[in-house]
Formats: sequence, C-alpha cells, structure tokens
Amino acid sequence: MSIAGEGFMKLIGYPIKIKQFHNTEKINEIFGELHIDNLIESDEPKMYINEFQTGPISDKDLIRFGSYQVLVYKETGLETIVTIISLDAKEDSNELFGFGEYFDEDVIADTNDLNSLKIEYGFTPHVKSLTSLDLSTYLNIMDKIIEIDKKPDEYDLAILLTIPFMTEDLEKRKDLIYKTDEITSKLNISDKHVFIDIKNHQRLLAQQVLDRQQLEKFKRDSKMLSEEDLHKLDMYEKQVIQEAKLKELLENAKEEVKEEVKEEVKEEAMEEGKVLGEVKVVERLLEDGFKVEDVLKYTSLNKSQIAALANTIVLK
Repeated sequence: MSIAGEGFMKLIGYPIKIKQFHNTEKINEIFGELHIDNLIESDEPKMYINEFQTGPISDKDLIRFGSYQVLVYKETGLETIVTIISLDAKEDSNELFGFGEYFDEDVIADTNDLNSLKIEYGFTPHVKSLTSLDLSTYLNIMDKIIEIDKKPDEYDLAILLTIPFMTEDLEKRKDLIYKTDEITSKLNISDKHVFIDIKNHQRLLAQQVLDRQQLEKFKRDSKMLSEEDLHKLDMYEKQVIQEAKLKELLENAKEEVKEEVKEEVKEEAMEEGKVLGEVKVVERLLEDGFKVEDVLKYTSLNKSQIAALANTIVLK
C-alpha cells in the first residue's frame, strides 16, 4: 500500500489507473539536494508529479516545480501535471505561474527547445490543500465503512491516513491521530501486512506531532497491536533511523571523495605543469646546441625522453 497510490490520487482529484511509479534518480541527480517526491505514469497516458509541501509555497518552489515539469516532459513526451499537496495552503488553487518564469536555465541548457516548450507548455501548479478537505465528511465515510463492516479499499485507506492532515490546528491533529488509531481497530482489515503498514504511517506521524510522553502512551495504547506487531513497528522505526543515518554517511563520504579527487587533480595538474616546464627548458637547451648528456644535468627527465625531444627538434 502506498500513501501516494491510486486511492490517494482519487482523494486529491485524480481518479486514475497507475501504470507505473517512475524512478526519479536520473532527474534528482540534475537537481542535487532537491528531488521529486513522487512521479507517476497513468494509463491515459500522462505523467503526474506530486510534491508534498509542509510550509508556504514560494516563487522559488514554483520555479523548481516548473523545472521538474519541463524535464519530465522532455524525457517522456507526455503531458505532465504538477500537483503540490500542501499542509499550509488554506484552499486549492490552479493559477498560471507566468510564462518565462517557471524554468531554470541553469538546469535546462537547450534554449531553443526551451523557448518552444515555454510557448507550447505553460506551467500551472495545481495546489491541493489537505486542510481544505471536509474533515466531517471523511470521518462519516469511515463511520459508514465500520457500520456496514465493509472491507476498506485503497481509497478508504488513503482517507484514513490523510484524516490527521485535514486540519492545521496542532491540538486537533493530535486528537485525530488517536481517532484514526481507534478507527483502524474497528476496520475490517484482514491483510496483516496492510494493517502493519497503516500502523507504520500512523506511528511516524505521531512522532512528528506528539511529545515524548504522549508518544510513549500512544505506542502503549495503540489498538489491536500484539507484542509481535509492536516488535515489527520497533524494527521498522530502527530501520528508518538507520537508513537516514546511512544516507547521511553516504553523503558525507561523497563530499570527502569529491575533496580528495579535487586534491588529486590539483596535484596532477601541478605535476603536469612542472613536467611541461622542464620540457620547455630542455627544448631551449637542445635548440641552443647542448648535447643530450649535458642536458641531463639540468632536468629530471631521463636520457631517452631528452633524446626523443632532440629528434622532434631535428624534425622541425
């Protein structure tokens, strides 16, 4: 199950069939520290870029998202829709972000192609505000599912995972974390893996919102969790932390390697410059009539190297 799967896409207004999730590594390499959160190809076919935004959306963000859109369009040739899933915006919006402003020329160097794209393919960021979703409506949907004992589908589960984000009030969000935990315990979820996955999402959200004491209480009181389930969640939490640490270590290692390579290149360049300087001195001596044996006294070049230079001078 994925928070950005078909159920979630339907929730934010795109009832699509997902053909595949695309690997964003190639595009992310271009942008360095910045990266596309989620890239989906639908059966239509269209490309969907989803960006999850926790703070205000700045013009700099829009320029970056526009650059993502142009790159994906150039790479795939498919209509590309950028959606910003916002926890800060008060309402949805679909406003055109001016022509000629949305791309980053440092990222996309082909100006001619870029200009044609600019005219053909303007950038309209679709902002979907989770706080503008009607919380009471979706809580009622959950109550109805429980009442009729319906097995929840992916759309229902997307609603369940998104409910705490449907308010910007921090205290209310805390209450909704407990509420969705209670709802989860009443849902007809027969698939153990899906259940654990839901709990993973809920627990990770709880870590972001609850203080330490509240979090420990939440872990203890979390409904329908056996000791085995709790152990799995603990292992999952440790794995997330380890992966984050590993990523940090890899980034640090990359930087160290870059610095080492820079130093090596610098040393090689200095050495090469030193050798080239000696070559010029040797050539001047040979041109002035010095013999190979005499030149040996003034350089670190060996006899065969000096002889080769002497032959070159003769050929000139």
